[in-house]
Amino acid sequence: MTMNSYSYTFGSKVLDAKQAFPKIVKNELGWEEIDIPDFLQKYKWKPHHAFSYKDHTILIDFVYNDAYPHTIYKKEIPKILKKHKNISFCIFVNDETKYEDIQKLCEEKKYGLKWLCWIDITTVVPLNFEKEEETESTKIDYEDSWFPKLILDEIVKLKNLSYNKILINFATLYPKQDNITDELDLILKTIQELINSEKSFVANKKSFINLSHFEKLLKNNKVDFSEHTFHSFRVFLIGCIIIDNFYKLFIEQYKSFTPKISKFSIEYIWLLTALFHDIGYVKNKYEAFLDIETTEEFEQVISNLMSRKWSEKEEYKKARAHIVCLLSKLSSQKTIKTAFSGLGDYNTIPPYEKNKEVEEYLVMNYNKLKSHSVIGCFDLTAEVLKEIVSIKGDTDSVEGFLFHHLYVATLSICYHDWHLWEDLKRLGIFPLTFERYPFAALLIYIDTWDDHKRDEIRAIKIESFQKDENSFTVSLFWPDQRQYNKEKIKYKCFRDYVKFKKFELIIDVKNESQ
Repeated sequence: MTMNSYSYTFGSKVLDAKQAFPKIVKNELGWEEIDIPDFLQKYKWKPHHAFSYKDHTILIDFVYNDAYPHTIYKKEIPKILKKHKNISFCIFVNDETKYEDIQKLCEEKKYGLKWLCWIDITTVVPLNFEKEEETESTKIDYEDSWFPKLILDEIVKLKNLSYNKILINFATLYPKQDNITDELDLILKTIQELINSEKSFVANKKSFINLSHFEKLLKNNKVDFSEHTFHSFRVFLIGCIIIDNFYKLFIEQYKSFTPKISKFSIEYIWLLTALFHDIGYVKNKYEAFLDIETTEEFEQVISNLMSRKWSEKEEYKKARAHIVCLLSKLSSQKTIKTAFSGLGDYNTIPPYEKNKEVEEYLVMNYNKLKSHSVIGCFDLTAEVLKEIVSIKGDTDSVEGFLFHHLYVATLSICYHDWHLWEDLKRLGIFPLTFERYPFAALLIYIDTWDDHKRDEIRAIKIESFQKDENSFTVSLFWPDQRQYNKEKIKYKCFRDYVKFKKFELIIDVKNESQ
């Protein structure tokens, strides 16, 4: 999708994107379009547009799907800006799921970054002259705890979940912990109790512990990152609150998602989904930890190392077979009516049950460390398969339980990275509906807005939870306008890519301008 696929209405006139863009910029930002400056004639790079504002000249490029000239943006444009005063460079993007890598570049090089959605322009990274016009952050009463009192108060009210006593005990003990080490120890102890609460629950908290250790390394080495360890457990607790309040609904949705089975546990699905949804972050951030710039050589070395798993490790071969087969079925059927044949070797699966495009896309994301959600999806599946083999000796004997629990969870993990949603839409999987993918929708919903204490800047206040028969709403307050401007892009994606019919999960957001 490019900007030229849009049209805009101004009064009685309908203009294509190329004609409309200068009008949009003038209306929204007050910038006036000008001719491309003559001094750029001696450079290879030419901007798509040039604008003036007060005594500034702003050079504009559009970037689609991260396809931007890295060398020019990293080396040539800084030379131009250094040589010519009152010149600024600003990038516009119009694919909301693709801007974060460009954001890092813009912040490093002092470029501007703006997001264009129809006639709305959102500033992601402001230009230097715009910083003077920023509004100050609003001061709020902010809870320093990793788990706001609102969440803990709701946990002690749990009634329907099979492991509610374990969680109530956690909510009771948590405020009594003295430091972050004690808090983490309590979380790990609680996770082990959850896994041990039912003999059919097969999992290992090792990957969760690895996530915690890795984040300590990142922090100690002053690598920029957002917190995932406490976030994962907080997502789990919030989901438990919602599921407990709408327990019958989730059972009904789960039954409509799969054929009738004699035994199932929505608790186990959510436990795997929420607690392990970010374990792929460890591998996804190797590059940041090593403090190296991505190169083709680095990507090739990593890709070769990761791809060896598909041929050398039996659990990864089976994980690949299961997930691709199931995704292929889910993208073409409302319910799973035929037998699931993914438990054998991948090469034995009938061709009609394979979706090569889906497979190639997921494998590419895994091999090249492009998405923590895809990495986590395959790694958790392989870990649980290996765990089951070590306990029972034969995965075929637990085929039904695996199919109805593990894969619902791991597919939900696969879906939650919002940077993939446009591609998954192209593959026929998105937009997804709550009715068809209740646990994926729930994970995406909570993960979209849970920015409580994930770093020092992105602080929100969770004001309330409201519920009625047909919906659950979280009310949030963002004290920092510019940070909210970035996050509202993600909120829009949630509305566009996750659909609801009879029941709805709602994000109600306030910020200082409202």
